Amino acid sequence: MTGPAMIDAEQINGDVAVAAVEQCERRARALIGQGVDEETAIEQAADEAILFTRRVAQLARQGRALVDLVNAYDGNTYRLLRDLGDHLATSLAYVDRPTVEAHLERTLSEAEWAATNDQFTALDFDEHVGDHGSFRTDWIESVLEKAGVPGYGYTADGESAAQPTQSVTGGAAA
Repeated sequence: MTGPAMIDAEQINGDVAVAAVEQCERRARALIGQGVDEETAIEQAADEAILFTRRVAQLARQGRALVDLVNAYDGNTYRLLRDLGDHLATSLAYVDRPTVEAHLERTLSEAEWAATNDQFTALDFDEHVGDHGSFRTDWIESVLEKAGVPGYGYTADGESAAQPTQSVTGGAAA
């Protein structure tokens, strides 16, 4: 698994510092334009720039920690979510292309998968939880329906995938 491209931390620090200075100058001018005296405007703008820089640094550390966490699981999303759920003492839902294809018992085309994947939302699963034994398949069916993709028991062109049954005389049932 290839991780994200490495980014030069010094370059990011430089970019953040330049952005903070530019924002500080804009903010000080705006405050002065609103009637705040120059010294107070510069102090307030500088304080805001410091808070901005600290927040960016915090977000960068959190982002790096998330990248490191995902990389530690070597692409095994199931194991990552299982361990996260165990740590949080909660249940997490994870549905990927192989799960949907296993439910359909057929392979999705790239267009079908794109349409289906576009329908997934973080909280979409909630309304289906509680119907023990069927909630996942019901949810997948609702996602497929919203995507315009034929659900379980249908071929990609929407035809029934049911096999014709044989009568006692050997002919196909009508």
